[in-house]
Amino acid sequence: MSWQMVLAPFGVIFIIALTWLFGGLKQTPALSQTSAKDRLSQDFPDCSPVYCTLSQTGDSALLETTGGHIGLIIAKGNRLTSRLWHSGDLESVDTMDNAVIVRPRGLGTPTIHFAMDDGSKAAQWRDLLSPLTGKA
Repeated sequence: MSWQMVLAPFGVIFIIALTWLFGGLKQTPALSQTSAKDRLSQDFPDCSPVYCTLSQTGDSALLETTGGHIGLIIAKGNRLTSRLWHSGDLESVDTMDNAVIVRPRGLGTPTIHFAMDDGSKAAQWRDLLSPLTGKA
């Protein structure tokens, strides 16, 4: 058996350890109403957030802006991703129990389940998001 065959398993273990150390220990950023509003204002300077709702899990936020647009902030890994939705950007918007279920248009875009504290808040966001489906 050559020395490369003996060394290979240690190399694999070393790579797994580095991946875990630099990727596995990262925490999802804590999302607050202030940080969500700040992030949307930073990414879309023309839009000023007026109203913000955090999901139950605290990893996403829906925001209404002064121009009537709806923004979304999602914590992905150790980063925040922001979207600004316009009319026709959403395939459908539904509610189930205390959650708003949003299906954005586009191939490969995931369905977003946004858990709320109560059903009335979910119904309120469904009514705000429904016009963005572009359906009459």
